[in-house]
Amino acid sequence: MKLKNKIKLLGLVFILTILFLSNKVLATNTIDVKVNGTMDFTKATEVLQLVNDERKANGAEPLKMDAELQEVAMTRAAELALNFDHTRPDGTICFTICSKSHGENIACGMTTSSDVMKRWMNSATHKSNILDNSFKSIGIGCFKNGNVYYWVQNFSMYDASLETSKTGTQNITYNVSVINENLKMYARKTTNSNSISFMNIGNEGSYIFGIKNKSTDLFYSVGDASDYIFSSSNSNVIKMNSDGTFNAVGKGTSTITIALKANPSVNYTEDIAVRLLEPDKVTGLKAQNQKTTSFDITWNLQNETADKYEVYMYNSKKKKYENLGTSYSNGGKVYGLQSGTTYKLKVKALRTVNGTTYTGPFSDILKTTTATEKTKISKVKGAKKKLTVNWKKISKATGYQVQVATDKKFTKNKKSVTISKNKTISKTIKKLKSKKKYYVRVRTYRKVGGKKVYSKWSSVKNIKTK
Repeated sequence: MKLKNKIKLLGLVFILTILFLSNKVLATNTIDVKVNGTMDFTKATEVLQLVNDERKANGAEPLKMDAELQEVAMTRAAELALNFDHTRPDGTICFTICSKSHGENIACGMTTSSDVMKRWMNSATHKSNILDNSFKSIGIGCFKNGNVYYWVQNFSMYDASLETSKTGTQNITYNVSVINENLKMYARKTTNSNSISFMNIGNEGSYIFGIKNKSTDLFYSVGDASDYIFSSSNSNVIKMNSDGTFNAVGKGTSTITIALKANPSVNYTEDIAVRLLEPDKVTGLKAQNQKTTSFDITWNLQNETADKYEVYMYNSKKKKYENLGTSYSNGGKVYGLQSGTTYKLKVKALRTVNGTTYTGPFSDILKTTTATEKTKISKVKGAKKKLTVNWKKISKATGYQVQVATDKKFTKNKKSVTISKNKTISKTIKKLKSKKKYYVRVRTYRKVGGKKVYSKWSSVKNIKTK
């Protein structure tokens, strides 16, 4: 919520000087911009009553609403949407709008007459205008542009030539002259897409656009579409309409430009990416935590294009993929499986838009396996600087891994040996320390797709070398 200091004009020579300068500016360096909004005469009349209540309480004569000054004040309120200042958007001082105007208070952001009066009365400079005994008439403007109210009080030392007590509201479009160098574009898109970074084919959108207020970053003047040119660099991707609305019609990227017709260098550009409604192909599918009857699977999450995922596993008996279930994250657990068995899985993403569900392509097929049952050590025999271990054969295993160490946690003097043949169930570990106690354990592994999946370790045995 903003207000500006009061301003008074006290000299005819100064008036003439300002008028001369303003004509020079207007002739060479301005363009007209439409400002649409609503004049609120009821709120303006409420302000007049509050002004006269304050003047009465301070011994000043009441002010009368002058019809010409009120029209001027409404115009000035509209101008504030472009430049919240006592300088008009065309670069001239506020008093050039009417020779009867000798003082001005302005404010913006407040929505009620009582709120704006409180703000003015809490400011010494604004208050002095309101209570000034030299003023005899007033024009009060209340203009709403977009969602913002702009307020103006124009004070005059002259009696009201035509008194008015107009109430109600009235929509109006002002053509306001603005200095070219003060023009800066404001634009923001709104869409029915779930994403802020891209749209999907079929999404619609529109732009909120206008001219930034020269004096404050808080506000901008809501633009009139007839003042602007809307264009799309690729109409096969984004179809742009003359009112600032648009449609996503094809996959790709298009650059949107919104420019003032009278000065195309005042513009806003933005790239909009458009995707298909169908989600992308799921990537990064992998298995982990393989156990004898279950394993976990994960994949790359599609935050912006998928709502859920369906997991499918191949049924070798029925010779087809079957739906295992739905995941709303990027993973899940597959259970109820057989030990030491190879499985094939694939995943696809789905998303629902306006009640319709769209399905993306399947991921690449993942081949993985459950772990085999653990083996048992049947015999351990120590010899000079070596030991031999025997274990139970596991039919579904690709091979085995044997570990020895001088501590139960298998951290000291650890050695690991891999046996790649399923039929080999005995291994001699050499180059050990003599007369040293060693701990021994064995596990199986299955190799699928170049990756090994290990079983749990067998129970630990120990033996002393010679």
